[in-house]
Amino acid sequence: METLVIEFTEKQIRFIKISEKKEILYTDEINSILDLNQDFSDHKINKDIVSETRDVICNHLEENNISSKSAGVLLNTSHSFLNVVPIDYNEDKESIRSQLLWELSNYFPGSYKNHRISYHKLNRNDHPGNVKDTLLIAVENSKIDLIKNIFEACNLKIHLTDIDQFASEKFIREVYIQKLKDNGIILLGCKNSRIDMSIIDEKSLIYYDYVLFAGNEFQEGLRALVDKLNVVGNAFDNIILYGEDYTIDACNYLASNYKEYNVELSDPFKKFNYKGDKKEITNNAFMYTALVGLALKCV
Repeated sequence: METLVIEFTEKQIRFIKISEKKEILYTDEINSILDLNQDFSDHKINKDIVSETRDVICNHLEENNISSKSAGVLLNTSHSFLNVVPIDYNEDKESIRSQLLWELSNYFPGSYKNHRISYHKLNRNDHPGNVKDTLLIAVENSKIDLIKNIFEACNLKIHLTDIDQFASEKFIREVYIQKLKDNGIILLGCKNSRIDMSIIDEKSLIYYDYVLFAGNEFQEGLRALVDKLNVVGNAFDNIILYGEDYTIDACNYLASNYKEYNVELSDPFKKFNYKGDKKEITNNAFMYTALVGLALKCV
């Protein structure tokens, strides 16, 4: 069975198709007319967005002879609300959910119920008893509904939905097994005006944070995140980066200024056989890290 994944970034829509044998069959990207960071409360505007985005996706798939009945959907971290909060796990699931909703209501007092939420328990022991730092993930229902409508218009069933930073963790666990066993990995996702940082081991998420930056000042964001590594307290020394165009510059900056770390760009085609023209994608393979990660979850 072949798996199609479609990613929505702030500027592009990216595609990947992977076989059941984990062979990468197709990759591409096109300019996006859809900005998932905008307000989707106006249903009339939404109908126009659905129609236009449907045409862009379907025309691209048809032109490249890509057929599928379903697809995975990949969102950007900027399309969601992410926050780490302490949660008491002595409570039952309903009480835990109430704690998370209360946290969300502090940021969205009038609309917190209009979000789909999930959470990850972080594998750290910073609190007494059974209180654990927990990553709260919330996505507005209006964004989810819009994506559903686009895919329905494309006659595509949504197989699985994920966020790029966490889909990338799946790829890291498939490819960088020895580094995870040795000392864990610091995963940096370099997006437009934002850098996400996860620290992961073989099975769990240990730490998560992010920074925002203005213009091209990504170096300041990188410095802020590296400084936070001292707070975490573990001697993690492997940094892997993925993301948008400036990811190469970010990698070079870290390698030059933080020589105590082993720094490298993610390479999704390092382990998996790529059926296309590798020359066309070698220079930006790191951009497809999250797509490969979600595709691996789907196969």
